[in-house]
Amino acid sequence: MVLVLLLIVGFVAFWQMVLTEQPERALHTIFMGRLPKPTEPGLIEGAGDLVMPQDQFQPMTITHIPNITMQERLPHPYVGPCINCHLITGGAEPGSQFKTPYGAVMESLSKNLMKMGPPIKPVSKRPHPPAGRCIKCHDIVVMVPVKKSPFIWQ
Repeated sequence: MVLVLLLIVGFVAFWQMVLTEQPERALHTIFMGRLPKPTEPGLIEGAGDLVMPQDQFQPMTITHIPNITMQERLPHPYVGPCINCHLITGGAEPGSQFKTPYGAVMESLSKNLMKMGPPIKPVSKRPHPPAGRCIKCHDIVVMVPVKKSPFIWQ
């Protein structure tokens, strides 16, 4: 009697743990021997992370962008024309980009008080009329790899 009760409790626990957490197709894949679709996680997908873990990323905020020269090699992956963010040494003067009067007011407030715009990603679409370089009013948030270290606190 106790053995039957233990079997029932074990089956219910198995049902709760395995069958309710995975989608139906994954269950058919496991129990019927079908191959998963290319977009579905495979049966041994987690095993690859044990052998060669994926890079982890963390956000980093850029508060100012340096001037560059035209012949300089790219210091980061391509995210658009250089003049969207950087000033070119020997090129157009600072503040010479086209901006609307509202953009000029926001730029002066950001310069004298604090940055008025929210943090944005480098590939964000501009939700407002031209107002000069983004970095003047916004902090730029990029994802950088976390350096692997044997120490827990890093």
